[in-house]
Amino acid sequence: MKATKKTAGETANENGAQMRSYDYTLTALDLAVIRQLGGKGRNTAEGCEISEDAAEELANVRGCSCGAAGGFAGFTWYSDTREFAAANRKLIVARLREQVDEGLFTEENGKPRGVIGAVMMFACLKDEDPAVIEEEAARVLFGPLKDIRSGDLDIVANALAWGALEDLASALDGGK
Repeated sequence: MKATKKTAGETANENGAQMRSYDYTLTALDLAVIRQLGGKGRNTAEGCEISEDAAEELANVRGCSCGAAGGFAGFTWYSDTREFAAANRKLIVARLREQVDEGLFTEENGKPRGVIGAVMMFACLKDEDPAVIEEEAARVLFGPLKDIRSGDLDIVANALAWGALEDLASALDGGK
């Protein structure tokens, strides 16, 4: 689901924090992204609200020519993205499965790819050895969590964290 900003202005929540409203329903993974950015978010009857600082950071992700690779709070260092991927792996796998089911990751012949094939299509992994990425993606997505936290799978774990960040940033901009 793509979002549209409901108002050009800001609103204050019950704690006085400045929030931006969107016509979008945040998923558990979206909320994890917002927390990783240091912000707050919540669903409302009309959509969602995201703290001004996190909303601004998400706008910066959208505006950056290199996306999440531009370096954003909580998504800059491998130690950050590794832990995010480990802590949110089930949510990431569920999002990937949803995207595969929606036809976002397909072979040239139109055949849908599985979640590992989807990861192999990430732009930030295009220069990596496909055999290595395939093995590492399988380990990150379905192997023991200790493997992710070991630091041996940082390239794929980082790509998955960046993917979650870019997905939310794109959704809040109406998919642009």
